Amino acid sequence: MLQIKSSVRAANSAQRAQAAVASFDSLPDSGFVSLPVVQLLFGCSGPTVWRMARDGRIPKPEKIGRMTRWRVGALRRAALTRLSGQVRASRPGVTRQAALSAAGQ
Repeated sequence: MLQIKSSVRAANSAQRAQAAVASFDSLPDSGFVSLPVVQLLFGCSGPTVWRMARDGRIPKPEKIGRMTRWRVGALRRAALTRLSGQVRASRPGVTRQAALSAAGQ
């Protein structure tokens, strides 16, 4: 019985995370998201998210009571920075501004 409840709880959590990612663009910059949402946004595991935060590649989360959450605005800036770095790395010799213009930024 406990295993069934755990499975249902995990499925509900995954559905909530997917819904948050789907509506991420409409969230205010001052909003907060949880670890599963950050995992889906960056396409990596929980330990990788924590490693990226420790290394400064994404912002560190904030504690709200007992919850740990990431600011939406800070994640957006980190994603843009990461995207611009990937565009730049994939096209050597192209300036950052030209790469961002080509990427539609």
